[in-house]
Amino acid sequence: MTESADDSLPLLSRRDDTPFAVLLSPTAALARQAPVVSTARFRRHVLALAEQLPAGEFAINLCDSRYLFCVAFCAALLRGHTNLLPPNRAAQTLATLERRHSCYYLVDGEVVDTQLPVLDLAGFEFPDGEAPAQALDIPGDHIAAECYTSGSTGESKPIPKRWSQLARANAVNGQRMLEDGGELVFQLATVPPQHMWGLETSVMLPLHHELTMTDTRPFYPADIVAQLQRLPTPRMLVSSPIHLRALLAHDPQTPLPQLQRVLCATAPLGQALAADVEARTGARLVEIYGCSELGSMASRATSETEVWSLFPGFSMWHDEGGATLARAPHIEEVAHLGDHLELLDESHFRLAGRTEDLLNIAGKRASLAEINRVLLEFDGIVDGVVFAPPQRAEQRLAALVVFRPGVDKSALLAHFRGRIDPAFIPRPIVDVPGLPRADSGKLPKEAVLALYAGRGRQAS
Repeated sequence: MTESADDSLPLLSRRDDTPFAVLLSPTAALARQAPVVSTARFRRHVLALAEQLPAGEFAINLCDSRYLFCVAFCAALLRGHTNLLPPNRAAQTLATLERRHSCYYLVDGEVVDTQLPVLDLAGFEFPDGEAPAQALDIPGDHIAAECYTSGSTGESKPIPKRWSQLARANAVNGQRMLEDGGELVFQLATVPPQHMWGLETSVMLPLHHELTMTDTRPFYPADIVAQLQRLPTPRMLVSSPIHLRALLAHDPQTPLPQLQRVLCATAPLGQALAADVEARTGARLVEIYGCSELGSMASRATSETEVWSLFPGFSMWHDEGGATLARAPHIEEVAHLGDHLELLDESHFRLAGRTEDLLNIAGKRASLAEINRVLLEFDGIVDGVVFAPPQRAEQRLAALVVFRPGVDKSALLAHFRGRIDPAFIPRPIVDVPGLPRADSGKLPKEAVLALYAGRGRQAS
């Protein structure tokens, strides 16, 4: 039976005695409590914080601790507030939110330059002990969060999310992202909870499934390994291609912690990298396809197939102009996807790259996504991106590349020559110390172009 948007849906639906979170890096107040937080204690923390939230309809939730983010997220919902989840923390971005909304800030140690109320959860005295069992229901039509597109293809756009949309998506995601049987799994995530991918997997999934979250967001490979080793088994890693690539390259001779499952999204993942992750961790790697408008919508076992399988209830089709449209069972609006998809049948498709990534140079056609795949297969780089610079008299691609020590551009050019048409070999190739990736692992288009311009457009 399908519920209407204004029906109330539970905020939390799991047994009180199950471990909701493992605190690997707690605040001083939480460090005085047991590091394993039961569902009942989590509920008490949420209720205590909800009573102390500032007045206002919108909470800019900047908490870095995943646990505190989740407590703040849920407390705001209980007060009837909306969580604002900005795509970045630039002063201009935050100032725009302040102008648009009657809001306040929720942080955990970060200093914010603002005249608005700021509640710092790093110093909040959360009560110990467990809250009595009680139902915490949220109206389905309440705008629970305002998420934002990543900005990888241009300016970020706000996407309002009703609680009914998040909750119903969570039920479907649990079917496709978690192992069958309902076994309790301990999850570590390298992606931020403010991003749609992190919100769905590391915040929403624990609220309604047998999944234990952690409070950290490790970035460096050594930290990822160390924190996974501190978790009981079975373990799950939620990550992105850039983090997985760095993890495998960190110390190839050292065994990685064994995992039950790896979930990966935010950018296309190569088959070879997926197979290496599975071989090193013993995990089944599942890659997820989605967008900010609809959330997660398809998956594939990347080491085995290039074909994506849609989640139940989702549909895709092409309009008369060839653009791909998609619909989710829990969202009324149709989403216009920026990717070029080959629809195989009602439930399966291949990803051919973003629509604007289809190239035509010197009468020859190629996909920018495919050229980037070839780039990232080269062992001599840490990171890199191929792109089409605007306003160039000569129609040529360019590349920003982070080389490994002792590797130069000539080796990369030789790698390209054996794999792609010469018309699509990027020139210039600019050697940079790092790429301006967002916390999610994505590359904002404007940041890439700014770095390219700032490096003087060095010739290869």
